[in-house]
Amino acid sequence: MQLHKVQALVLRRHNVGEADRLLVVFTDNMGKWTLRARGVRRPLSRFAGHVEPLMLTNLVFVEGKSGIGTLTSAQVSSTFEGIRSSLTKTTVALHLCEMVDRVTVEHNASPTLYSLLVTTLQTLQRHSALLSVKPAFIIKLLAALGFRLESNQCAQCGERLERDALGFSAAAGGIVSGECARGAHPLTTNDVKYIRALTSMSLLHIHRLRIPATLVVTTTRLLDDAFSYHTQAQLKSKALYEAFTPRFERV
Repeated sequence: MQLHKVQALVLRRHNVGEADRLLVVFTDNMGKWTLRARGVRRPLSRFAGHVEPLMLTNLVFVEGKSGIGTLTSAQVSSTFEGIRSSLTKTTVALHLCEMVDRVTVEHNASPTLYSLLVTTLQTLQRHSALLSVKPAFIIKLLAALGFRLESNQCAQCGERLERDALGFSAAAGGIVSGECARGAHPLTTNDVKYIRALTSMSLLHIHRLRIPATLVVTTTRLLDDAFSYHTQAQLKSKALYEAFTPRFERV
């Protein structure tokens, strides 16, 4: 049996047996793992308060023959209290965690995705401008998965974008124009500028964008379509995220 020390974000959990839990965690250098936390539901468990969803924790676990590890030590590094104290921010964070959960397989190291998710949670923790976080996250998540959305030239033919005939096509891989835009969702030049800003700007600075909410919501729906098209993932948390969208403090 091999012992591993990792930093990990708890994506989700569910109860098993009388006092155990299975934790699905996303680690910094070993990808996604399922770990059994024995006795964690007992009041005096040494794991209590260290392995809750949306906690960044230093873990030690033993790799089991079945592929499920057994947790032996846990020390919380960040509780993301600024997220967990807000129902709205928690809804956003759990939605993004489900995205990562659905596009990753176990035991496959994904340091780029790990860094992206942690950076995004740090942004949610520090700032109240929430609407642009998800579309920026989707663009960067798809790029990390090898599906970079094209926004500087026509995604269909590779020609220069025409200002008077612009559209978005998930199948083509981004913004299209001219004849290629037939049947695509129409875009304005402001839509294109916003998508380019989301693509180029660090998530740590995404809160600086001041964009009309209607534009953000429309763009997010297009990027949701692109995410679904490229990953074939159906997200249980999507409806709850959309229900909370009007409560986002500002954009």
